[in-house]
Amino acid sequence: MFANCYFYNNMPGDKETEFIEILNILKNNPRGMSLKQISAAIGMNRVTVARYLDILRTSGKIDMEPYGQAKVYYLSHRVPVSAMLDYTPGPVVVIGNDKRIIYANSPFQKFFEKSFDEIEGFCLFDVIPEDALSDVLVSGINSPLYDKGMSDEVWIKKDGKDFCFLMKMLPTVFENGYPGLTLLFENITGKKRIEEIVRIQRDLAFKLSAARSYDEALPMALRVGIDILDMDSGIIYLLDERTGEFTNYCSEGLGKEFLSFFDTLDQNSEFFEVISNGGVIYSQDPFTDFLSEKKISTIKNEGLKNFAIVPITDDGAIVGTFHLCSHRISEVRYNERMKGFETMASHVGNTISRIRTQDKLKKSEMRYRLLFNNANDGIIIHGMENDKIPGVIIDVNDKACEKLGYSRDELLKMRISDIDLNLKIEEQAEILKKFSLDREVTFESTHQTKDGHKKPV
Repeated sequence: MFANCYFYNNMPGDKETEFIEILNILKNNPRGMSLKQISAAIGMNRVTVARYLDILRTSGKIDMEPYGQAKVYYLSHRVPVSAMLDYTPGPVVVIGNDKRIIYANSPFQKFFEKSFDEIEGFCLFDVIPEDALSDVLVSGINSPLYDKGMSDEVWIKKDGKDFCFLMKMLPTVFENGYPGLTLLFENITGKKRIEEIVRIQRDLAFKLSAARSYDEALPMALRVGIDILDMDSGIIYLLDERTGEFTNYCSEGLGKEFLSFFDTLDQNSEFFEVISNGGVIYSQDPFTDFLSEKKISTIKNEGLKNFAIVPITDDGAIVGTFHLCSHRISEVRYNERMKGFETMASHVGNTISRIRTQDKLKKSEMRYRLLFNNANDGIIIHGMENDKIPGVIIDVNDKACEKLGYSRDELLKMRISDIDLNLKIEEQAEILKKFSLDREVTFESTHQTKDGHKKPV
């Protein structure tokens, strides 16, 4: 099955005058003419005119419709595909059954940076490397007969960057009756990039959930942010809750002079208000509208050309900020990546908040442990069984170990009943019941030390 495509530049046949004369007659009679009428109009016998009409129909110049016994011929309303291909957004190339290029539209020439004169008549694989195509596409192109269309993804490297196209192969017939192929390329690099960003976000979110410190989380997040926005350098600033300043926690790809100049963003810094407002900024201007000349000079000396400032928030509160930049002008369309990057920044904000909370709990536990172990009295913490009977010992302080003569590890393997000689189970249950009501119980008992001595408590 062949696509209804026609490629022609010149009138078919040797006697172009007759063809032009027939076309002009039909042009003046848009409703159509019969073979007899055309023959009479140009003074030529019907057999010869019929042969010319068949050639014109084959080349797509005219159409025919039967009306009873008569056949009416009129100018074709079809447009040659070659006249339209330059207006398609993606590259298109037409090849013959010998794989040589017959036509290439302007987007194709622009992408491969070659004029049509440079590639006309060349094998397709001289322009597009065969190893860039899948086996399915190569097999389809090499097939001597094209009986069906097919499509597959194609990755083409240009200027060090990878571009992904969905290449569609359409069987084509030329005016001489020979088969060929029309190859249409749809640029899906942006779509593939978004899919990659979603995957990167998912992987990063998983790794951030397992991070236990800023050192594990933030350098990794900075590298991912740089990659998503197609930058090459950047800084993550964290809000110092004590001073209210933003301090550089980690950076990548920036010189020492630049880092020393922008190490801290205090409340007098021009960037501080921008960050505090929570706005997202993408710019190719080094903030000349509000930065001092010294800072602008430092940015220019670093050679930075692209900038992105994205706040890191947790539950609406700003806890830090991404300052990403690049030493080159990026061709990336940021609107395709903004949402993905800003979503990632919110994950980072949640991680920062979680790590801060964990650090506070650790400090609180350390303070508790310090008080616990330095108490003048022995302290024993034990669990309960069935909500009534005192169970195994959970924790003891140093003073309890000293008084009982056991090590901490030994006591943690014992039950409170192993050292309390006086209290019976019923009495222990009664004490615990009273404790649950009053939250404090005072009573006397006797504990037995490791060497068998009895101590009143």
